Amino acid sequence: MKEEVNTMKTIFCSFDSYSQAHETIKSLFDSGYPEKEMNVLIRTDEAKLHMDKDLHKIKVEVTNEIGEIEAKGLNRLVGGQRPLELEDIGKVYASGSLATIAAKTASDSDQGTGNLKDALIDLDVDPPFARTYRQKIIDGGVLFFIRVQDEKTDEAVSILTENKGENLSMVP
Repeated sequence: MKEEVNTMKTIFCSFDSYSQAHETIKSLFDSGYPEKEMNVLIRTDEAKLHMDKDLHKIKVEVTNEIGEIEAKGLNRLVGGQRPLELEDIGKVYASGSLATIAAKTASDSDQGTGNLKDALIDLDVDPPFARTYRQKIIDGGVLFFIRVQDEKTDEAVSILTENKGENLSMVP
């Protein structure tokens, strides 16, 4: 009898705007995808610009506890993050374990690559996609990636593309 192996893929995509990424991440949360598998890289100035604007109108979910609220979407992932300085991009927020590894590798030119493109290649992203993702962040966009079980790949890709995710790529 063969033992079932539960394998995962990492799906990468970029968004032109904070709001596109925010809505997509809310959809993924609502569809049951765990936050611990989500990763985001965004310039801090871009995130602050949108979070400052959205904080007074942020949609919150009231919990059973009086006075407690829960942020959703991109606000939840980048809120409370500390910026990392990347030589080739500037200050970024990195949320999620893989995004943090990539950003720390890119920020440490003595120990790492010194740039985000090479750090993404170290995560097995194809070089043309790595260049595109780096440029998208520089241009004010968002790099989002998520680890999913193989059987959830099609659903996740559908959610990403329905919400204007671009430049989709997958790695095992």
